[in-house]
Amino acid sequence: SDAGLYVGGSFSTAGGSPANSLALWNDLFWTPLGSGISTSGTAISSIAVSGSTVYVGGAFTQAGGTTVQNIASWNGSAWTALDLGLNVAPSVLVANMGVLYAGGAFTTAGIVDLPYLAQWDGVRWEGMGVAMNGAVTDLVEMNGDMYAGGLFTRVGGQTASVIRWNGTQW
Repeated sequence: SDAGLYVGGSFSTAGGSPANSLALWNDLFWTPLGSGISTSGTAISSIAVSGSTVYVGGAFTQAGGTTVQNIASWNGSAWTALDLGLNVAPSVLVANMGVLYAGGAFTTAGIVDLPYLAQWDGVRWEGMGVAMNGAVTDLVEMNGDMYAGGLFTRVGGQTASVIRWNGTQW
């Protein structure tokens, strides 16, 4: 991001300063994101940045003292839960044009059954109109389109291992 490089993992310090599993490197020094993420030894699995919001995914239930479930956002001063989160840590997060896309082996996002792929619009989790038979492990945005790949072999009744989202349909 323009702010620098966000790094997540299983660490308690960065450059000698306290940084609970997450820090920002700005080419001069490390900065923690509040009191960080309590990961219980499990590394952060994914980070995405949209403007001044940092989204973090992993196997954790606390972000800066806020109760979360496997995903949280940082606005520069406070951590926030994304509804009820995801029932399993996401494998990948991508932020594009104000929307956060999450892929992984999860089956619910918030209170909704949204297996493997979901989008967060800032208020709620939504599906993306696709049924697949396995986890999404990769998401890439290119020229306004989103590409998803992973452990699936069938999408909507068709054989596929990579799919493309053009903003309205797969």
